[in-house]
Amino acid sequence: MAVTKNLTVDQGSTYVHNFTVQESNGDATDLTNYSARLQVRRSYDNSNVILEATNVNNKINVDASNGILRLTLLPADTSNIGFTGANLEAVYDLEIESIAGVVTRLIEGSFTIDREVTR
Repeated sequence: MAVTKNLTVDQGSTYVHNFTVQESNGDATDLTNYSARLQVRRSYDNSNVILEATNVNNKINVDASNGILRLTLLPADTSNIGFTGANLEAVYDLEIESIAGVVTRLIEGSFTIDREVTR
């Protein structure tokens, strides 16, 4: 079962967040040979992805031996997302996939983008 972690990102700013993956005894999970992906959508039912981060597009760095997935969003990743109002309320989840094709959803939650004024 995925853990819930709500995220808030300032539009047009660099954002870095470390997700630590641990075994039940507290030891870091070895993420060797795992890929990672995160998608943000306006709602669970919405088919449009408004933001995608993976280890392939270098927005997620997998620190395999320490069990850390480091999400890094650059200003350009959020500055062109269009919305009205003070912020965008969306949802996301983060999955890992083993080399054998086993997919595990680790984390999910709300993903809020606070609108920037300075451009």
